[in-house]
Amino acid sequence: MKKWSTAVICSCLGVFLLLGCFTALIDPFFLYHAPILDRGYLMGRYEEIYYSPGILRSFPYEAAIIGTSMAENSDPGDVERLFGLKTVKATMSAGQPADFRELMSLLHRGTKLVIRAVDMLSNVTAAPEVYRDEPRPGYLYNNNPFDDIEYLLGTDVLERSYETVKRARAGEYSTSLAAYARWSDIYPISKEEALKNYERPELADSTEPADAYLANVREQFERNIKPSLEGYPGTEFYMFNPPVSMLYWDRFTREGKADALLDGYFELMRLCLEYDNVRFFWFDNRELTTDLENYRDQSHYGPEWNTWMFEQMRSGGYEITSGSLEAVKAEFAAFVHGYDYESLFD
Repeated sequence: MKKWSTAVICSCLGVFLLLGCFTALIDPFFLYHAPILDRGYLMGRYEEIYYSPGILRSFPYEAAIIGTSMAENSDPGDVERLFGLKTVKATMSAGQPADFRELMSLLHRGTKLVIRAVDMLSNVTAAPEVYRDEPRPGYLYNNNPFDDIEYLLGTDVLERSYETVKRARAGEYSTSLAAYARWSDIYPISKEEALKNYERPELADSTEPADAYLANVREQFERNIKPSLEGYPGTEFYMFNPPVSMLYWDRFTREGKADALLDGYFELMRLCLEYDNVRFFWFDNRELTTDLENYRDQSHYGPEWNTWMFEQMRSGGYEITSGSLEAVKAEFAAFVHGYDYESLFD
């Protein structure tokens, strides 16, 4: 009986070991290594919470593009061409600042450049402790080897490993980081589409004070942005505002929040620019933002504009400095409040 029990235990341990080795070999979320197959990894835009940490952990790179859906159409090849640095893309649709703090803690220590989209609304108004509302798998984000058992032997991950091999054999899906999370091939971009996806709010009865979000922005910076800037002093951070359309400003002027958002965001830029390893780019390109043919909704633009922004970064175009913040804010606020929003609906 004792021998039988020992044999059963050893057999079970052997099965667990084989399953764990299979998961570690395929490594569907890149916890241990870069992909060993050139196809099969699903890498869908709605699963970035699983894939992006592994990309930053395990892929070889010198530069990283990080951001929300505003950066998903980015092609790492553009950065490689312009800056001469091996580049990855680690995005997270609807990611909150807290998500990006954890994600950026996984950057390689030798990373030379991080290009980061800094969305206005989430960085100014979101509570600093709030994450994207999906439950996050801790084993993908921490360095605790003891909880890797959930990854190595979890039924969901084992199934994903098997499906990865199955898809690879069928020649399905690519590990291309240009294609990773890209949505421009799915959603049409046009004025018609942008207006269809925009619900114009009623005019607000009151206006939020210009300093309404300043305290939140300062806490946001301390909790979710400062750790990366100080934790990677040898890394250059190219931060930028995604250039939203004038529908965005139509919304917030009508809701009485435009000045509060602007004051909050310019305070965030001021805090970031106190660091020597930060450059900030304020992409106020009105040829882009006033033409709804470039958008699919109030915020999201086509992939050619991601390329354009990288080109501007390389040449120093649209860069904002501590000395120019106030003048730029005043001029842009005047533009926002003086714009003929009715023309958008012609």
